[in-house]
This record gives sequence, structure tokens and C-alpha cells, in this order.
Amino acid sequence: MIDSGLFHIYKGNEQRRYVQGLAHVLKPGGRLFLFSFNDDPSWPGGGVSKQALYDAFADGWEIESLELTGARSTLHTRQSFRGNSQT
Repeated sequence: MIDSGLFHIYKGNEQRRYVQGLAHVLKPGGRLFLFSFNDDPSWPGGGVSKQALYDAFADGWEIESLELTGARSTLHTRQSFRGNSQT
């Protein structure tokens, strides 16, 4: 799955709900490639810090790489739940 500029528009609890939703649509072992603006305050609407990405994907996800490239953060993660989580 590819997220190109969606995750960073959400804040706080909305990010948590978005990640939970991803767990429902990705099969175990499925991959997510997420492209987001970093948290540079000069970007309109802000962005997401590396720590916020680690925090959002802490439960049930294996972060394979997290890179800052220019103005964007690039996250490559694998969904590691055995089955879809129920909330």
C-alpha cells in the first residue's frame, strides 16, 4: 500500500485511527510505503516528525526503514499482526 501525503494531514487521535484502519486492510506481512512532509515549520499545514511516525506505528508494525529525504520523511513498514485487529 502507498500513502503519498495523507498521513500527515491527521493529528493525534486521527493518526492512531488511520493506522488502525491500515491494519484492517493489509494482510499480515503486507507493506506500507508512506511519504509525508517532515515537521519543518515552514511547510504549510506542518508535517510529521520521525518520533511521531515511530509512535504511530509502535504497536503491531515493524518499521524496516525511516528516511528523511529533502522535505519528506519516507517510512517503509511491514504489518506484523497475525490477523486484523479489532477495535
